[in-house]
Amino acid sequence: MRAAFLALSWPLESACAASRARQLGEALAATSDWSLAHAAASLRVWTSTQAPLSVEPIDGDCGVLIGATFAMPGATPCRELPDATPRQLIAELSRRRWGRYVALAASARGDETWVYRDPSGALPAFAWSLGDGLEVVASLMSGLPLGLGPRWPLLNWDRIADFVAKPAVCATQVLVDDVTAVQPGEALRLRSLGASDVVWSPTAFAGDPIDDLDAAADELRARVSACAASLVDGYDRVILEVSGGLDSAIIAGSLHASGRTSRVVEAINIAFGRPESDEQAYATAVAARAGLTLVQRQHEPSALALGDLEAFAREQRPSANAVDPKWDRDEIERVRESGAGAIVSGQGGDAIFMQMAGAGIVADAWRVKGVVGPSGSCPGECRAPHPALGVGGPSIGSRRSCRSSATGRGPLVVVDLARGARRHGRPEAQVVA
Repeated sequence: MRAAFLALSWPLESACAASRARQLGEALAATSDWSLAHAAASLRVWTSTQAPLSVEPIDGDCGVLIGATFAMPGATPCRELPDATPRQLIAELSRRRWGRYVALAASARGDETWVYRDPSGALPAFAWSLGDGLEVVASLMSGLPLGLGPRWPLLNWDRIADFVAKPAVCATQVLVDDVTAVQPGEALRLRSLGASDVVWSPTAFAGDPIDDLDAAADELRARVSACAASLVDGYDRVILEVSGGLDSAIIAGSLHASGRTSRVVEAINIAFGRPESDEQAYATAVAARAGLTLVQRQHEPSALALGDLEAFAREQRPSANAVDPKWDRDEIERVRESGAGAIVSGQGGDAIFMQMAGAGIVADAWRVKGVVGPSGSCPGECRAPHPALGVGGPSIGSRRSCRSSATGRGPLVVVDLARGARRHGRPEAQVVA
């Protein structure tokens, strides 16, 4: 089992819900897959036994943090909020902590409980009701003891049709009824018919920009380096993928700047045997700058086989894993040979640091600065007022995939080998920033 969690929440006044929670807890205890990690008056949290997640109480019995969290760089100390509501606690938490986590905050009587998923979306969070006020929040929906799963997980054909038509837009939806997926940066109130609030958004986060460009650049470099160091500090030995693209170059540079390259046991570049994908020269230069020796490995994709995909048919939503099973198996073999605990990769996160070409850029430029073009007024000749916007000229990262903008992934992915799913010998990638 991959790193997973399961929580039960109920109001104190519901004796029926408390009794059912006790019975379900006994069913979980009878298995070897789950361990009780937190017990409060109206909240219980279990984590997977093989790869347990960290569970940290919030202000006593006000809730829990599940997963890995770090102090926000530059954040002021947390304010004392003795009379804060669960929703206020989550808002404060989102300003002070970052990482890969899910938080549950509850009132003293358990009649108001909120679930918050951090903006990276690294840790899934699904919620459903068992009736009588008893609610489940979990990172997975399958493989649970009888009576814990969703009551009516019927296929929702409208959502399926939306996903087929717009897979990138609908990638976060659950394609069955009776289950609500908590979105990255969102807080969901339990027992309230799916009421939710957006706690974290790019607009709010960037609402107080730094006007000095040099200071902003220094702050960006410092934060990326600090975050990369925090994420890698949990491992003694890691493998670093150096593709030759912008994202992996930033990660390699950050590890070098923060003094973490001693943890890198192998810096690898994957060669696919096609001239248009040969970035070894760039990868070699990046590795040399970071003081690493680059190892190039040849890779020829293999044909897809049904057996490589069957395991992912039981996921909560269509999976992007096992696209290249042969690569997966080769990677886990390298990990076993090197004794590494994680694989560090940019994972297409260069889109975080640049702007892809798009019509929205023209619209924004037009709205803010007016029409800019050869004639000075013709919308048909409108071009972006700055070449960095990528309109009317080559995009900085046009040769690379923009998966991060579609999935919410950030510029650093760490595949935790202890916590990932062991499928095809490769763990599932866990996005951590």
